Amino acid sequence: MVRDHKGLLWIGTRQGINRVDRNHLKKYIDDYVYQLLEDAQQNLWAITPKGVLRYNSDQDTFLPIINQQLFSICTTQKGVYFGGYAAIYQYDYATKKIERLPLRKDPLSKDKECLITHLFPIDSDTLLAGTESDGLYLYSFKNELLKAFITENASPLSSLYYDTNRKEVLFSVFQKGLFRYSLSGAFIGHYHTQNSSLPNDIILDIKPYKNRIWLATDGGGVSVFNPADQRFFNIQHSAGNVHSIPVNSITVLYEDPNHNMWAGTVRDGVFLFKETYIKTYTDSALGSNNGLSERAVISLYEAPNGILWIGTDGGGINAFNPQTEHFTHHLNTYTDKVSSITYFSPNELLVSLYSKGLFIYNTNVRKYTPFLLRDETTNQQECHTGFTPFVYRINNDLILITAKNTYLYQLRNKQFTKISFAPNIAPKIALQLKAEVGNTLYLSKGNSLYQMNVQQPELKPFLSLENECNISAVCYDHTHNSFWIATDKGLFSYSLSNKKLENVATENLFRQISYMQLDDVQRLWINASNVLFSYHIPDKKIMIWDDNDGFLPNDVLTGYVQTKASPYIYMAGVGGLAKINKAIRSSENTSPLLFLQNIELNGKIYSAHNFPKEIPPYFNSLKINVGLNEKDMFRRLLFRFKIKNKEQTSVIETYDNRLDISLLSVGKYQVAVACMTQNGSWTPDTPLLSFEVLPVWYQRTWFFVSVGLLLLAITAGVIWGYLRRKKQQLKWQIALHQQELNEDKIQFLTNVSHELRTPLTLIYAPLKRLLSDSNTSTLPPAQKTQLEGAFRQANTMKNIINWILDYNRSTSLENTLSKTYTDLNHLITDCSKDFEQEFESKHIQLDLQLDKNLPPIAIDTAKIRVVLSNLLMNAVKFSNEGATIRLRSTHTSEIVRFQVENTGIGLQNIDPNKLFSRFQQGKHQQGGSGIGLAYCKELVEKHDGKIGAYDEGAQTIFYVELPYNNSNVLEKFDNEETDIQVPEKTTVSDMSQYSILLVDDNTDFLNYLYSEVRPLFKNVLKAVNGEEALLLLKTHQPDLIVSDVMMPIMNGYQLCKEVKEQLNISHIPIILLTAKSDGESQKIGYKLGADAYLSKPFDIDLLLSVIGNLIKQKELIKQRYEKEVLLPSPALTTISNADEQFMMKLNQLIKKRYNEIDLDANNIAEAMAMSRASLYNKMKQITGLGIAEYLNKYRIEVACQLLKTTDLPINDIATDIGFNSSKYFSTAFKQAMGVSPREYRNGK
Repeated sequence: MVRDHKGLLWIGTRQGINRVDRNHLKKYIDDYVYQLLEDAQQNLWAITPKGVLRYNSDQDTFLPIINQQLFSICTTQKGVYFGGYAAIYQYDYATKKIERLPLRKDPLSKDKECLITHLFPIDSDTLLAGTESDGLYLYSFKNELLKAFITENASPLSSLYYDTNRKEVLFSVFQKGLFRYSLSGAFIGHYHTQNSSLPNDIILDIKPYKNRIWLATDGGGVSVFNPADQRFFNIQHSAGNVHSIPVNSITVLYEDPNHNMWAGTVRDGVFLFKETYIKTYTDSALGSNNGLSERAVISLYEAPNGILWIGTDGGGINAFNPQTEHFTHHLNTYTDKVSSITYFSPNELLVSLYSKGLFIYNTNVRKYTPFLLRDETTNQQECHTGFTPFVYRINNDLILITAKNTYLYQLRNKQFTKISFAPNIAPKIALQLKAEVGNTLYLSKGNSLYQMNVQQPELKPFLSLENECNISAVCYDHTHNSFWIATDKGLFSYSLSNKKLENVATENLFRQISYMQLDDVQRLWINASNVLFSYHIPDKKIMIWDDNDGFLPNDVLTGYVQTKASPYIYMAGVGGLAKINKAIRSSENTSPLLFLQNIELNGKIYSAHNFPKEIPPYFNSLKINVGLNEKDMFRRLLFRFKIKNKEQTSVIETYDNRLDISLLSVGKYQVAVACMTQNGSWTPDTPLLSFEVLPVWYQRTWFFVSVGLLLLAITAGVIWGYLRRKKQQLKWQIALHQQELNEDKIQFLTNVSHELRTPLTLIYAPLKRLLSDSNTSTLPPAQKTQLEGAFRQANTMKNIINWILDYNRSTSLENTLSKTYTDLNHLITDCSKDFEQEFESKHIQLDLQLDKNLPPIAIDTAKIRVVLSNLLMNAVKFSNEGATIRLRSTHTSEIVRFQVENTGIGLQNIDPNKLFSRFQQGKHQQGGSGIGLAYCKELVEKHDGKIGAYDEGAQTIFYVELPYNNSNVLEKFDNEETDIQVPEKTTVSDMSQYSILLVDDNTDFLNYLYSEVRPLFKNVLKAVNGEEALLLLKTHQPDLIVSDVMMPIMNGYQLCKEVKEQLNISHIPIILLTAKSDGESQKIGYKLGADAYLSKPFDIDLLLSVIGNLIKQKELIKQRYEKEVLLPSPALTTISNADEQFMMKLNQLIKKRYNEIDLDANNIAEAMAMSRASLYNKMKQITGLGIAEYLNKYRIEVACQLLKTTDLPINDIATDIGFNSSKYFSTAFKQAMGVSPREYRNGK
């Protein structure tokens, strides 16, 4: 057993460890526990078969420390020592490590390994080791030697103890009693049942206690040995004696830190030895001297010789000798209810038996003699009409008898005196004596107290208490000349000096008092609610006495007990007889130590330091376990728990040291505890823990803060969003306005460019024709140079117009590049030649510093040329006369870079961040559109490149960096070398047999075209718009139409649509000429049926080449119809959807009726809903064949199939395919196929 520093009792058993915490018991592990010990560092050790365990308070469990079976343990100032099979281990307090100590055996010792079952420290250098069967040894820390000490008569060893005061070793050997040796090894004595009063020779444990040696015996109880006189005092179980030990088989003894002696038994658990000043005697076997014949006692009388006479409730009369504590049962009185008892004569008692009356009882002969109260009538009236008489010996001559009325009996003359009430006082019946003060008696009934002088017997009112209050006892305090009055409403004091009645505060400990008696030291002994209290009058302290003090729960039934000059106070009731030694003192000098043991939250155990400071609102259970360290751990204590929060303090009083809280509202709480001490006062409140019960998540502070912040954020967001929206709207409106301005600018430039294309064509085309004409060689050089300069400027103007329109197109989200691998150095050189005249006019020198190792790069050559031209144009524009413009090209493994350097005004006059923005211009006098650099940036970024500018000294540098991948260059060029095919040049030598229709609203341009094509065509028609062109087409059928797109009344798109939808003219090819060169315009034109699309300005040779290709295509189609045996598909031979539908309809008609002999051109024209002339002209334009020729060609094609796949006669085949003459069929077949039908069938 161990009682730890917190006051908890740990008990080791064969089934494990049990922890006793006042009202609660908890079990740990399931192994046999040999030893338990708490060391100086408050470590709790347990020795088990599985090794040494140590208690971990944080985890509330025992953890293994040494995994080897050991059997003994002891402590010194250095540490803890463990003993086992020939081994001693040490736990060092300083290092907190465990090590096995070196152990050398004495050469004179036995060779076999010994089992160390007991260890005791002798001094700082020596341990006393007791072995199971090898005697006693001394172990030296210095020389590490295990030396034999006592080996004779020392086995098998049962118990061992070293007496440090006497320097003696005491040990027991199984069934051989107690041995006693000096530390030097000298024999002192051997005690056993034969030569001493030792009750049993099997001693299982030896412990010192109060200068005595206590021996635990197996069957003889506990024997207390006095080494001084070598006598034994035995404490043994006595049947029926509740104050004796419960059993006689004791295995272990233990003195706790509070100097309590505990005993562990073989089978009856653990009990505590306690010396008490109060004893409660209950019933025992009838005739036994250990207790009462009946537990309930209703009357007491203490005789002058100290014998206590006891009247029981149905058990008759008992006599108790306080010196021997023996009871004598007067068996002849058994079954009598003795209501009152008092002294009558030396050998006689006057007793009142319930429902029987008064009797004189002779204690010697044990015989009743009836006692007649006054006379038969009076006796009958007082004793047998529902009233019970009570008798009191007042002095040597007087006995007070109270029944219905009150009487005084004089022993000397055997006379009765009936006591009457004073005049004018309402008489009361059934009074009872409460106190004696000299010759004055005090009797009570209900709430009234009366006094009577025995010399002048008359009942007079003395004191009356509040209504519904019953007086149960009255004590006179001689010291203060006052009365103490016990009632069922509390305790009162009445001072005779000032006639003042006061209610005595009892701190709610008791109220309904059953009995009260005053001792010699100003203490009131009070029985209330089955509990015994003492009230110390001088300091007004209340003490509680319970079963741990010897007072068992008891409701005192005895009335007034006359006090004697004896050392005891007696009380008796339903719980037996209580004897109180007046010398009793409280053993409690200090307040008990209260502490928080653990907390259980939702079934999980927490200690004080790891308990969460915040707990959920809907917890299942919260149990707070309070520890209490005091001398008497089993004393019944009242705990007062205080649960404080901001609003209130809840107080819970309970006898349980565990506070179970099932529900708490939200808030912060502090829990404190106090307990009532034995003197009746409360200890100071001990804070246990503080915690906060959190609200549900939607009621927590963070939620409100979050909601507040969220609402604030939403409000701010709404405001910010509103302002941002307004700002965005404003920005959007500004942007829209700016976009509209930009679009207006772009549209203006586009429209101007469109308008410039036609006059530019009239400039560009003639200049190119003049320069290309061989006759220009006869021109003077100066004129030729001027013409060439004019052509270059026209070409530059064309390029400017083109990239302006391209820029407009790029703003319409077209992002297509036509990349080819290009020699960038060649492109730079070629592009720079376009500016030779500008260089010459401003006397600017061009310096080309090109990287000769520059590799080919995949770029859209036209777009990069635009970038180069724009950069050069700006360089020329902003360079001073006589300056130098330098073009550089460099490359790395990842990029190719070219840059344009010039000296001029620099970049100080413009924000660099806006340099490449649309319509942004610096602060200078040079004109410009403001879109050039913006367009350049877009073109470069489409190449995934980078464009920038910076000043470097006097130089302004514009650079372009384009990404470059070296790994694909050679492969690309290798592939191109194998795939490139030189296109065949298409020319038409003679167009004089064809007619052409020219449509344009610009008269100059129309006349220019007319003059160019008139010598080449048979007939040239002119129209100024589409409507006029349609009128001409009604009377003329040209072979080709060349039309402008942008015209009034009916534009070129509408004209194209009308032509391609009218069957009689849908076969005429149309070439559209337009200033709109964007892809979308081309798509519209081709979708409407245009056969070619040319952008202005253009070369006249290019137009003639397109015309020649279209004419040649028509001729090729006609040749296919003429030369091929099988008719080609209409989808491959028509140039419009109307012509395709026409040919498909014609083919279906012929396929359905080709076998009709009378099918001819008239029938087909009628079926096609056309005139014969229109049908003929249509067929000639599409196929070059007449309708009859086309029909015969189809029939010949069918005949070829029949000749190959059937054996029909040729005559039948001719008839089946619509020929009315086989001869004509043969002639037509041979003309078409080159062989006769028969030869064709035979494969010739």
